[in-house]
Amino acid sequence: ARPQIGEPDVPAGRRLARGDSGVRGMTLARPLLEHAIRRRVARLPNLSIREGTRVSGLLCDAGRVTGLRVAPSLGVEEQLAADLVVDASGRHSELPEWLTALGLTPPRIEEVALETHYASGTYARRPHHLNGGVALALVADPRVPRGGIALALDEQRWIVSQYALGGARAPRDHAGFVDFARTLSSPALAELLEDSEPLRE
Repeated sequence: ARPQIGEPDVPAGRRLARGDSGVRGMTLARPLLEHAIRRRVARLPNLSIREGTRVSGLLCDAGRVTGLRVAPSLGVEEQLAADLVVDASGRHSELPEWLTALGLTPPRIEEVALETHYASGTYARRPHHLNGGVALALVADPRVPRGGIALALDEQRWIVSQYALGGARAPRDHAGFVDFARTLSSPALAELLEDSEPLRE
């Protein structure tokens, strides 16, 4: 059966009309998604995964990156040649330092300060929440620069996130989290939180 959205998005406190877009969606916990992707990718015949290995630097020849230096948790550093090196280490990337160590110019970094702060928690899900729906979204707008979302992770849990634009921050304790939800453009998220309990900090 196709899950029904319990509450539509609420811009400026106004409920959007319900309808069937024909687009199927899925809600699930990120660790489950990452596990499923990793398991599927690991079955590719032309791919190997090295666990317990850390990249310690780049290999370079005539100003061109030609591979990696890797250090297993137990063992001697190795050099791996590569036609293409992709750095997918995210915000903690050491790529600028590695390029500088090779005498290469790292890419220019551009940062945009959004001043958006959010807090998230996992909450108990009950069958009557959102009339059995799987999602609730309260969107920030100029009048109320705060918002929140609840997504069903499974039959027993919600992931609930609240955010604020500007200097304000959603509290990280349960009572403060509920109080913050009361300041949103609709009482729907606060009502869900008041009828639930946090499953962890």
